[in-house]
Amino acid sequence: MADKMGAMRRLGVFATLRGWLLTDNEQRKTFASRADALAAARQQAHVARWRGAEAEVVAQDRVGGALTVVDPAPRRARENA
Repeated sequence: MADKMGAMRRLGVFATLRGWLLTDNEQRKTFASRADALAAARQQAHVARWRGAEAEVVAQDRVGGALTVVDPAPRRARENA
């Protein structure tokens, strides 16, 4: 379980020459499409939140593109609203 400060799990989806890379502190996996990589990242973020941690998904839209938050942690989303 997450501590009271709320452990943050950040999942990243990065464009590579061979596909789309989903990565975090624990794993790395390559997908053929950005949509598949984002779906897997959002699913993992959902599971992390269900387990009590905060999680957010950041992604590139193209090779060399800037990272943007595509699925913010719920607490951060409320603070920025």
